[in-house]
Amino acid sequence: MSVLTGVAELEALGPEWAQLAGAHCEPMQSHAWQMAAVRHLHAGARLRVIVIHAGTRLVAAAPLVEVRRRGITWLELPGAATLHEPASLLADGPDALTALCRAISAQRAPVVLQRVDATGPAHAALAALKRGRFAFASPSGGSCLRVETRGTWQDFLRRMSGSRRNTMQRKRRLLEQHGAVSMERLVPEPASVSQTLRAAFEVEARSWKGAARSAVLQRPRSLEFFVDLGRRFAAERRLEVRLLHVGDSVAASQVGILQGERWWELKIGYDPRFAKYSPGMLLGIEGLRDAFERHLQAHEFLGSSAPWQRPFATGERALETLVLYPYNVAGLAALAMDSTTFVLARLRALAGGVGAAFTDGAGAFMLALRQRLARVRDVFFDWRHGVETTAPVALPELTDVDPSIAAHAVHYEATSVAKFARAMGILAPRYASRSFIDLGSGKGRVLLLAALRPFRRVIGVEISPALHAQAQANAAAFARRNPRARAVECVCADASEYEMPEGDLVVFLYNPFDATLLDKACSRLLANIARNPRELDLVYVNPVHFEVIERTGRFERLCRDVALAVYRLRPTGRDSA
Repeated sequence: MSVLTGVAELEALGPEWAQLAGAHCEPMQSHAWQMAAVRHLHAGARLRVIVIHAGTRLVAAAPLVEVRRRGITWLELPGAATLHEPASLLADGPDALTALCRAISAQRAPVVLQRVDATGPAHAALAALKRGRFAFASPSGGSCLRVETRGTWQDFLRRMSGSRRNTMQRKRRLLEQHGAVSMERLVPEPASVSQTLRAAFEVEARSWKGAARSAVLQRPRSLEFFVDLGRRFAAERRLEVRLLHVGDSVAASQVGILQGERWWELKIGYDPRFAKYSPGMLLGIEGLRDAFERHLQAHEFLGSSAPWQRPFATGERALETLVLYPYNVAGLAALAMDSTTFVLARLRALAGGVGAAFTDGAGAFMLALRQRLARVRDVFFDWRHGVETTAPVALPELTDVDPSIAAHAVHYEATSVAKFARAMGILAPRYASRSFIDLGSGKGRVLLLAALRPFRRVIGVEISPALHAQAQANAAAFARRNPRARAVECVCADASEYEMPEGDLVVFLYNPFDATLLDKACSRLLANIARNPRELDLVYVNPVHFEVIERTGRFERLCRDVALAVYRLRPTGRDSA
């Protein structure tokens, strides 16, 4: 066993690494991926690449990099915290894997292996070694989906629901009114990789990711990583870019790697001008057709599983994060810090206070635990009150919404019980004499939570008749179990055009629509207040377009972070925060 600490040493390991990984390895296991990650996502960091040889043959490898968080040096897989892709250790058999895991545990530093296979052998190998060496945790790392592309394209279409086929055919016909629709598959040479990827990422930057500041072009290190990675795979003609053309415009893009007879989807994007036609999904369907026609084995959706992918998926890959806390000063300090942070955050959330943001190095461990508990709390809420508010609904499934409005809408996802409690903790006790209005109320979870508090009225406005009907059913079931709760009023209407009732207000939004409709709703709300002056508090969960609210100059900001923003209307004539 040896430990490589320099980039040049890892670069020199390329031929041996390729032989160990094999031609059918995942892109994330490849030597190209590790090199691009350590060069651009961990520039200047010290490596600890553990390699094990049997004679002169490389039989196992664990690419680890040192990351400093909260005064503690952690070891993690290169790029894992930034890219959030599935990962794994390399070993050519059980004995080699055991030796590799023993070497990892001997590094005397806390280790986090993000998003490895939940059913893979690494968990068992590490768990067998933990006694007397380290504390071991394995929170869920979510999942990612795949579409098996064996068989024929027609067989796949027949397995798809008729309503979904009809919906996608209708959207394509509508899109064709703007110009000829076609898919182009590019296989760039190394010299043209930068230009080709930038063109694809420009489409991504025009989507919601640009507004959220998470697009690749807005993150220079990520862009450098993808260009370097792309050049390495392009040298073997395995980098591919798919573009959906509508006339002279590019409506959607996909960036992927062809590896092991599978198409690995790295990045997708779409132009919001065509959002009502679901161009990303249309390109996805064309990409699947391409995979069937080329007789590939599968299309692998990377990242985290998304509701829109599920109707197409034929398989799911469960992932987990493996965290090792060695029994030494650094390991126990990391364990104590993570445990304390978690407990304090849960106490704050349960008390309705301000929660903590989990951005620390064991973040994978703490964030997964926090998300799991929040999920349990949400499911328990539904069970306790005899309602169903938890299951998300993808935007394409809301076929009862006018396409001109759906183009600006967002999928349904319920606000967590904890986030609602946090927002109410900031406002209390001011809400006692106010009407609570949820714009884009979906299935009505927030309405039910508000009904347990002393608001004067509780009103939800939802444009989808299907979600509105579900909210009404939930409200009726909730009232039967909570006869002392406030009555819930459900209104089926365009939330951006809703006229507010009389009296002081708390207006709630869980990112229900894009900046265009939010600006419209905000202007209408302020005009209403101008005609009938009164007090107003505004709660904005997942405040992607907070600048729309703040640039009005009418709201005092009480708090704002990535999860929640709370504002209070200023009297006319005062400066904004």
